[in-house]
Amino acid sequence: MKEKDGAPLPLRPHHAMCLGFFTGHGYGGEFVENMFHIRRALWKNPDRLVVLRRGADCICAACPNNRGGVCRTAEKAARYDEKVRRACGFSAGQTMRWRELRSAVEAKILSRPGARRGICADCLWNPLCQQQDVEKSVESV
Repeated sequence: MKEKDGAPLPLRPHHAMCLGFFTGHGYGGEFVENMFHIRRALWKNPDRLVVLRRGADCICAACPNNRGGVCRTAEKAARYDEKVRRACGFSAGQTMRWRELRSAVEAKILSRPGARRGICADCLWNPLCQQQDVEKSVESV
């Protein structure tokens, strides 16, 4: 993370879901390292301020789909962001603590059967998230 520790961390709304499911898989070493670094920093400091972005954020910075700040799959990513914003009642540019963002995404999306799939079923990484969904549901039985 190159942002100053006190500055709000720019984050796409759908990445609040991705961070919770991240297990070390990714597009390549640089992406995985960046994702681990961001995840670790947010879990270590849940009061960290984040600002909801449209477009590339701190996670996109190391993504091979990022072409000069524009996502190669921009339409799909924007659709995911809009669905998360709508489900949680967020607005673009909104600033909040990571714990508040994570809690809202959990309550409004992840704890509701089928809601996550309704947002990002066509994501490349969906099978990994589905596996974790199954494991969590088995653990809760």
